Amino acid sequence: MNMARSMLKGKGMPNRFRAEAAATSVYIINRCPTKKLLDKTPYEAWTGVKPSVGHFK
Repeated sequence: MNMARSMLKGKGMPNRFRAEAAATSVYIINRCPTKKLLDKTPYEAWTGVKPSVGHFK
């Protein structure tokens, strides 16, 4: 939730967008590799498919 809160505060968005910010945070986190998963992403561990991150900026 820290990431979602930070996104809202960083752009001066009202709290009514917190659900969208939370969903976006989860989307990003699920596509970032972690050491616990041996440098795989949670998405990759769940689906067996390496996620596309080319659209991230």
